[in-house]
Amino acid sequence: MKKIIILFILMSFPAHAGSKYWLELLWGTNNAIVRKSCAPKLHNSSRSFSRKKIHYNNFEEAELRIKIRTDDSYQFSPMLNTVIEPPEVILLDYDNTLVDSWPQDFRTSSEALMVLGLPLMSPREMLSQPHIPATYALAALAKKPIEEIEEIYYPIYHKHHKEPAPLVPGALQLISSLKEKGVYVSIISNKEHSLLENTIETIGLKNYFNNIIGARANKPHKPSPDIIEEAIKGIHVKDRKNIWLVGDAFSSDILCAMEGNVTPVWISKYSVDQLNFSEGGIPIIHALDCFHLKEIIEGSQRNSLIE
Repeated sequence: MKKIIILFILMSFPAHAGSKYWLELLWGTNNAIVRKSCAPKLHNSSRSFSRKKIHYNNFEEAELRIKIRTDDSYQFSPMLNTVIEPPEVILLDYDNTLVDSWPQDFRTSSEALMVLGLPLMSPREMLSQPHIPATYALAALAKKPIEEIEEIYYPIYHKHHKEPAPLVPGALQLISSLKEKGVYVSIISNKEHSLLENTIETIGLKNYFNNIIGARANKPHKPSPDIIEEAIKGIHVKDRKNIWLVGDAFSSDILCAMEGNVTPVWISKYSVDQLNFSEGGIPIIHALDCFHLKEIIEGSQRNSLIE
């Protein structure tokens, strides 16, 4: 019944051609993620845009791409029937791992593209982009200095992020459990550092993390493994496989873990990637969501005590 009501609402706005993309996201198409909760948010937020300025029917014609694509040749092997060592350190991604920030990010990036005079992306196109800092991506697309992009992007960002993105289900339980168990936890994100730190402080979660690292000028960001070394500096770990890097994105989180020789953990619920699984592939921990990851960690700790 809910789907029928949403379908009726979207079909009642035929001039809003972008609605068809939300139908694709609602019911799923090739390479699209099913995101039922996002449709009303996007519809409401579109009022801040003038249809005369933003032509949603041009989305499919826009050839707006950063030429970094996921390599389908990577094969992964989920660590299902193996004894997993409990983590000593967990490096957590932020956006779409701990919080559902996609609706706000879509609105922010859409308006930034418009202001820069660049072609707009459909939701599917934007979801398929590599997970690099937004200002870096816009600077590359617009061929403008990063400083100029930041002056444009940050006011738009604050406009659409007046309220912090909501935590995904299970996120608070996960980080509370990690703090209680004494696991060293660091946030490593490609969100701009000051924005990331201020957001986490605003929602009252700063004390759950040992450190917070976001994107900064002239500093490494994911997938560079150097960010891992910065996060664990001064921390003694008996085995690098006991460092878990948790995230949703192949092109930043999983590649970063692989390059840094730590254990990759893929949370798939809010991910737009589709990893290839096969026997004998790269070992990876696959968690459906934060609740599932909490169970995996607790299971690894129980097995460690039994041994």
